[in-house]
Amino acid sequence: MNPMTEKETIKYGLDGLLEIFHNNGELKYRGNYKIGKRDGPWEWFHENGQPKKKETTTTERETVSGSGSIKTVN
Repeated sequence: MNPMTEKETIKYGLDGLLEIFHNNGELKYRGNYKIGKRDGPWEWFHENGQPKKKETTTTERETVSGSGSIKTVN
């Protein structure tokens, strides 16, 4: 079974966890979708598997970065 791409997840409005991997098999990023929109914590990783960035997106489409700043996503 092939995992769906992020574009397919958005297109079909699916819910749940999305994990995308680098070509070397290491996790590239992961996060949850709720009815086709990012929702909750998201994490990005370097090709060596080390953490790169964390954000939390609310269903109101505001993103809270790891530094605590908030930006509205249109």
